[in-house]
Amino acid sequence: MDVNIYNMEITLQKLVDEILPGYRNFVFHDPKVEAVAKERLKLCVECEHLNHFVRSKKWGKKCSVCGCPVLVKIRSMDSKCPKDKW
Repeated sequence: MDVNIYNMEITLQKLVDEILPGYRNFVFHDPKVEAVAKERLKLCVECEHLNHFVRSKKWGKKCSVCGCPVLVKIRSMDSKCPKDKW
């Protein structure tokens, strides 16, 4: 089995830079972040790449392009939509 270490490093870097801040903002609500998240969610709900996240109903849905839980990614202020919708 071939393992692409470069892709693993990018995934880990993405987790640290984008997704962990999104989890923090999901737990500790900031009105400014929530306002941005609300606008982003409106776009995500209409997107053809929004899929059900089967393992947990709490997290709801994920993006089929990047694989991120949407409720977390929309709260990461350093993240962007992989399809440039926000």
